[in-house]
Formats: sequence, C-alpha cells, structure tokens
Amino acid sequence: MAKDANIAVIARRLASGKFFNCGQSCIAPDYVLVERGVEQELVEHIKKTLLEFYGASVQTSDSYPRIVNKHHFQRLKRMLENSKGQVILGGDTQEDDLFIAPTLVNVQEGDSLLEDEIFGPILPIIVVDSVTKQGVDYVNQHDQPLALYVFSENKKTINHILDNTRSGSAVVNDTMLQFSTTVLPFGGVGPSGIGSYHHQKSFDAFSHERSTMYKSTSLERTNDLRYPVSPYSFLLP
Repeated sequence: MAKDANIAVIARRLASGKFFNCGQSCIAPDYVLVERGVEQELVEHIKKTLLEFYGASVQTSDSYPRIVNKHHFQRLKRMLENSKGQVILGGDTQEDDLFIAPTLVNVQEGDSLLEDEIFGPILPIIVVDSVTKQGVDYVNQHDQPLALYVFSENKKTINHILDNTRSGSAVVNDTMLQFSTTVLPFGGVGPSGIGSYHHQKSFDAFSHERSTMYKSTSLERTNDLRYPVSPYSFLLP
C-alpha cells in the first residue's frame, strides 16, 4: 500500500477481502506491505471498518463465520503463538466455538507468520520504506502469489509494481474481484498453479487439442531418405 492510497476506502476493501469467510479463501490477502507513515492510519480505518461490519462483539455477529474445523483452528492458533510480531488488534480465540477474531499483527520480515499461507483471519502488516523498491523486492524473493493487490492512486507506482512482479492475477485498489469477473482468466503461475480457467479459458483448459496429420501414399520414392536402405547413397560417387 502506497502512501498516496485512498486509505479509508482501501481499508474497507482490504478488510472485506481478508475476513471474508474468516480468511479461508485462496485469494485472500495473506499480508499487507504498507509504506512507513500511514500504517497507523490504515489500522485505525480497519478498526472502524470491522466495527461497521460486525459490531462491537464480533463473536456474536451473524455475519462473521467460524474456522472450518478444530485441526485448522489449532494450526492458526499455533501460528499466532509462535509469531514474534505485536498483535495490534484482535488475537482472541475460543476453541469450542472455533472462533478466531479478526487479527492484525505488526511483523518484521522473516516472522513465522510469513512462512506459510495463513488461510485464516490473521493479517500481518509489514512496514516498508517504499512499495516500489522494498515492497517489490519482498514479493520477488518469495513464490509467485496467486493474487497480487496494488493500492495506490499513482499510475506510475501501479505500473512499476505490475511490471516488476509476477502473480497469477492482480487487482488495483480492490481485492478478490478478479475471481468474480468471469471474463478474466483465473489461475496461478509457478508454485501458485498452472493454467487458468473462466469463460473461454475454461473451455481451453478442459479441452484437448489433438494434433492430426494426413499423409498421402503417393510419391513414396521421396521417402527413401527416411528408410534405412542406404538413405544417403545419392551422395556417394
């Protein structure tokens, strides 16, 4: 997230994408890189957004789901416990209800929360000096993501990030919409997947183009070069 991003709007869209289905989505933002100086503003707007979405008690909200099973709950809880980051929002867990609150964690590069896909309602925040330099470097030092979300109002910044990173899909100033737009191909690249589907790409992905050749039986003498019958005799004196 660049400093020039519309943070009030992006906070709502980021929270919506991250905490949809309790973060259990393959294209949910796994972490956010935010430029130094606006990280606190982002956190405050996310807090306001969560209050708007789920009310003062997230656990009793009809709009907030649960972790899919106990095994996944325990995995997420261990991830939180092993992190050296600072929990700045949420962190509450209740195993008998499979509840994990929307959680923001301020982390440094190399934190355990960044080692694997989270697939849950935990959002690590990494503060960087520049999204076009340190941010781009960070993305490129890791496996190509299934989705990349760029938050900026500056076309030069946006184009630089898109031109210098690789991902299965990308969205500028929003999250997850690429999946719902069926005319856009959806899929990964490298470790995040091979191939894509949606619309024409779905037909292509599940179809096989069979190579077929028709060969005439005429002019058989021209095939002597193929056969092991002194194929190069014409070169001999």
